[in-house]
Amino acid sequence: MLKETQEGKKFTVVPLHDELDKGTLLEIIRQIGMEKEEFIKML
Repeated sequence: MLKETQEGKKFTVVPLHDELDKGTLLEIIRQIGMEKEEFIKML
């Protein structure tokens, strides 16, 4: 997953599982500096 910010590009690895644990997904969202609500709007 990639997010571009004023500080530059932020990358994170998303596991290739059929289903992600809630905590894993929230950690991925946190790593890219995104709010949970911002992520949900993108869906």
